[in-house]
Formats: sequence, structure tokens, C-alpha cells
Amino acid sequence: MKIKLFHLAQLLGGKLIINGDEYSPFTPIELSLNVDSRKIKDGEVFVCIRGINSNGHDFAEDALKNGAIGLISERELKLDKDSYFQIVVSDTKEALKKVGKFILDEVNPVQICITGSAGKTTVKELIYSVLSTKLNISKTFGNFNTPIGLPLSLTKINMNTKYFVAEISASYPGEMDENLSIVTPDIGIITNIGESHLEFLGDINGVFAEKVKLAKALKENCFLLVNGDNLLSRSALNFVSSGYSYGIKSLSNIIGENIVFNGSFTYFDVTINGKKAGSFSLETLGEHFVLNSLPAIYLGFTFGLTSNEIKTGLLKFKPLPGRGRLLNLRDGIKVFDDSYNANPLSFEASIRAFDKIHKINSILVMGDMLELGAKSDSLHRRIAKIVSANSFNKVLYVGKYASHIKDELSPDIEFIQFNDSFAISNYLKETVKSGDAILIKGSNSMNLEKVVEVLINW
Repeated sequence: MKIKLFHLAQLLGGKLIINGDEYSPFTPIELSLNVDSRKIKDGEVFVCIRGINSNGHDFAEDALKNGAIGLISERELKLDKDSYFQIVVSDTKEALKKVGKFILDEVNPVQICITGSAGKTTVKELIYSVLSTKLNISKTFGNFNTPIGLPLSLTKINMNTKYFVAEISASYPGEMDENLSIVTPDIGIITNIGESHLEFLGDINGVFAEKVKLAKALKENCFLLVNGDNLLSRSALNFVSSGYSYGIKSLSNIIGENIVFNGSFTYFDVTINGKKAGSFSLETLGEHFVLNSLPAIYLGFTFGLTSNEIKTGLLKFKPLPGRGRLLNLRDGIKVFDDSYNANPLSFEASIRAFDKIHKINSILVMGDMLELGAKSDSLHRRIAKIVSANSFNKVLYVGKYASHIKDELSPDIEFIQFNDSFAISNYLKETVKSGDAILIKGSNSMNLEKVVEVLINW
């Protein structure tokens, strides 16, 4: 999307400053923004964000040297470049939100917004994979689900987009409100509501209060999809005039049933409002992938896709790195890579999926589950009990909650604590053998993706 500089300054309520003679207020620029000076591409505008540990204003000159054509900042900067523009605003984060809102208003797609304590990215990717077989659809990229990441994704949107699917984070009080100042959902999806981000949201009631704001924000005559297997998620239906539940265990409007695992594939049937909608398959393992596919299947039928088009879209789907992908390595060694992040809900789902993998020996590479506040100790102990009930032979642990895990593990399970993921990688290279299957799971800052990388390249 192109916009003239004076129009952008007007949109942001900022002061336009032009250095050199390359630009004028009437110069059209591509509305492509970036907040990372190290990853700037030629022609992008660098937005100076003040963070907890760093200040983007300190890297503005680096951004210009790396190809940025201009800046959005909170103060005027005199930098060593002959020609660039600068728009000075009171708050660069608010400026980003305004850009995101402006783009959505201009493109005007159907907005499908997803929140939940786990599974947001997977549901988003499944919906995109299915609907893109027939429809012009865009999505948030990666895990750009915050009030900063969401607008950055929108600056890459195709102007002909008819549908936009976005995951929406709600990890601290008010974050959902910030995201909803950008998006206005036509369709809302709540994947589940559980014990996540308790350090900031306080307790499960705080999590519920933040997530359910998505339901309350739906446009008139639009609808909500909720995970009916999760009681708190199901209760969000009380806040909308039109809504449907999906599940694999409960009595829901959309049900996945007759689930069969065969090799690296999962096969299942779907009924919608009591009528069989078809038989489908995924190249994944785990009941949670079936659950997460149900919104995609329902939306596929809602938007006019055929059963075959939906089947094609589901088979195109591949789990992203760190989000439940099954890796078949040399000598029959299997790795279930769920290393991206962890909370109690997602950990239980990973263990259930891992149980479906054929193996001789089961190894859990585990890291702390973070941001759980006062319940951290008890929730780690709860997961340890689940691990004990699922036939693991060995647990390799990194993190400060090691003692809570060890205390609750069955004495039949070998427990080894490590200082970091590098040490775990070295241990596995020396000890892993044919027939071993390894589940890798922990919060993002545990760096367990490094273990996956080592095993892949070993």
C-alpha cells in the first residue's frame, strides 16, 4: 500500500521533518514498517519503539544505514544521512496501531480473529491452509500477535485480500483491548482458556476476563466459535448472540470423532449439527490437531468450499517448527518438536500426542513453564504426575523448577538436570539410540529449539 508522506503524518498526528531533497510531503512511499534495525529491508520505514531492555531511537542510524528510508520516532533525531524523512509522534506504539487500523479499513476484509491459552497459531495456520485453496486470504505471520506485531503483519497484506485471519495475544491486562483497537472481528475463535500468563493476569478468572473480550467485540450479526471441550471457553457463548462449539469429547455443534492414528497421519470424521460432513485426514499426530482443525473445516463449508477443497487444504498443512512437528531422523530416531512454548494446557496435549508415536524408549526433554506466577510450583508438580503416568523412561530437565518435577516423578523414570540446552544436546548425541523417541517441550526462553537443531543436523 502506498501513501503520501503528508497523509501518513496526518494519519499519525505527527510532525513531518524532511532532511535533504529526495523527499517532499507529496512523495508516495510504500507503507512497509519494521521495528528491528538489524532486519530492515531497503525501502522500509523504521519505527523507534521504546522497550523494557532497549530503545529503538538508539538504533535509528543503524536502520538508515541498513536501508530504511525514514523514521517514525518520539523525538527529532539528527542523523548522519543526507536524505531521509522523519515523523515525530507522541507514542510510536500508538502510531503502529493507527497504521494497522488504517490498512484494515482500506482493505476491508472479513476479519477472523483467534485467541486462547494454547493453539492459536496452529488454528490460524489450518484456517489459512484450508481457505487459501479457493479464497484470497492473508494472515498474520509467525507469532506476530501483539499490538506491535499485528500492525507489522498488516503492512505486508495484499490489497486484494478478502479474508484476513489473525491470532490475538492477551497475555497482560489490557492487551486484548489494544489489539481490538486495530482489528474488528467478524468471526471470533477461542481455542481454550487455561492457566497461562498468570504472572500478569493473576488467576484463571483474569485469563477468562481478558480472552472473553474478543467475544464481546464481535460485529453485529457475526459469530463466535469456541472449544466446547474447554468449559471456560464454552461459557464465552453467553456473551454473543450467535455462536457454535466444536470439540472431540463434548456434545458440540461441530464434532471430530472416530479418530485413528496410522503412521504419521491422523484420520477422523466430522459431524456438524448432527449431520456427517465428511472424513478428513492430517499429516500430523495428536487429538489436539483434530480439535484445532475443526474451525477450519467449519469455515471452509461456511465460505463455500467443497469437501474435496477442504481435504486438500488440510493435507497442505504442516506444523511449524516448535509447534508439534514430528521429525523422523536417522536410525529410526523420532523427535516430537513442540519446543516453541509451554503452559499446562499445551504440555498435556503434547504428552497425549507423543503417546501415539511408535517407540522403544521414551525421552522427555523438558524446560520450565514460565509466567505462571504463584501457581508455578503446583503446576509443575501437576505436569510431573502426568509425565509419570505416560511411560517415559527418562526426563532431561533445564530450569529452576527441576526439584518440583523430580519430587513427583515415578522412581522408574531416570531424571537428569542440566545447566542449559547445549548440555542436553551433547548428552543426547552421546546416548540416543535407534528406536528412541524424544519429546521436546518448554517455554521459549529455555532455548530448547537449539536441541532440535542439533538433533536435525547431527
